[in-house]
Amino acid sequence: MGNIAEDFLKEVLKFIFAVILGWFLFWTGEAIITLLSFGLHRPRWRGYSGTGALKWVFSEAALVFVGFAFWLVSFPLAYNLLTKA
Repeated sequence: MGNIAEDFLKEVLKFIFAVILGWFLFWTGEAIITLLSFGLHRPRWRGYSGTGALKWVFSEAALVFVGFAFWLVSFPLAYNLLTKA
């Protein structure tokens, strides 16, 4: 019986981690797009839930991709700069 509870807890923690990671990447993407557009693009605090379904999916996915790409480039660049010193 304890094994089932452990498995359930692991799955819940994985889900929470995935939600937090997605949220973090989404807002990183929002920040990058805002910086690149010199403030013309304003972050949407409620996400893109008020738009059409297709625009919502593409907007959310694009912002998560931008956030992921930013961190994917930033970590190796920072590591490279720190190891050369």
